Amino acid sequence: MQALISKYQLGHLFSFIKKDYLVYGTKRDNGKIIFDLIVDADEVVIPTPKTVMSFKKILFENERDISEDNRKIAFFGIASCDALAIELFKKEFADKNLLAKDILVISSECQPDDFCFCGAFGLKKPGNFDIHIQEEKSGYRVFAGSKKGAEILKEVGIKTASDDTSLKDIPNTAKTIDKNELSETVSDRKNNLDFWQGIANNCFGCGACTAVCPLCFCTRQDFDNKTDGSCNRCLSWDACFSKSFFEIQNHYNFRPEPADRLYNWYHHKFVRSYEDKGHFLCTGCGRCIEACPAHLNQHNIISSIISKEEKE
Repeated sequence: MQALISKYQLGHLFSFIKKDYLVYGTKRDNGKIIFDLIVDADEVVIPTPKTVMSFKKILFENERDISEDNRKIAFFGIASCDALAIELFKKEFADKNLLAKDILVISSECQPDDFCFCGAFGLKKPGNFDIHIQEEKSGYRVFAGSKKGAEILKEVGIKTASDDTSLKDIPNTAKTIDKNELSETVSDRKNNLDFWQGIANNCFGCGACTAVCPLCFCTRQDFDNKTDGSCNRCLSWDACFSKSFFEIQNHYNFRPEPADRLYNWYHHKFVRSYEDKGHFLCTGCGRCIEACPAHLNQHNIISSIISKEEKE
């Protein structure tokens, strides 16, 4: 189902969703673009610029008690790379009973920047949404991508358009990378020790990339003891770039060197995840590149390791 709607109808759609859901999305705040709770339709920004922080710290709050999450969360106006990341995020935690049971995804046209490389993984058109919004000269075009999305549009009173307008392509220039080739190349660490050491020599190990990446899941478990004798188990975000993350009894560390930790990050995202679940833990959003104080470019790194193998 797809339909052409006015700005007023878009506001009506937002208000309808807001009745049942906590609505989060991209909005302007004192001249800055942030990802936060949205309370009014006028705050929604379409087309959507990318925020440094992603949805993951909304879905998975820091220092949260390990208990069932009964929230109903709607992400209103997010880029297609994040819509895909939410789908992969849900798959990762499908059997953990940690995420909100009802997650509504309303994606929108994005505003790619110099850091984006979603095209490297073949992301050509919007997908993985309940509802998608794209800007038109006379208003907005909305598309239903799920039964839930179609039911919401119907309940709001939005009727299917008579014309057959299709989803706009995602504007990107990144060259598509062969997934099998990338996975095989990254897994061959033995023949690329100098390459990974060279990257590690320039990496600060600060973990900024893991903090902003929507598909980094490293956490630590803490125990919150109560005066009544009870105890809550809490999960807090962590980073596998941290030396302490791999430290166990008697201060033994099974990934003591920065090169070990950096390679583990790439191997998890582009080898283990692909072999185990058929997808990378990366959608090319480019947040890691933008956040890196050492100016490391992950897209260039994975492209370079493939090129290096092809030349040898």
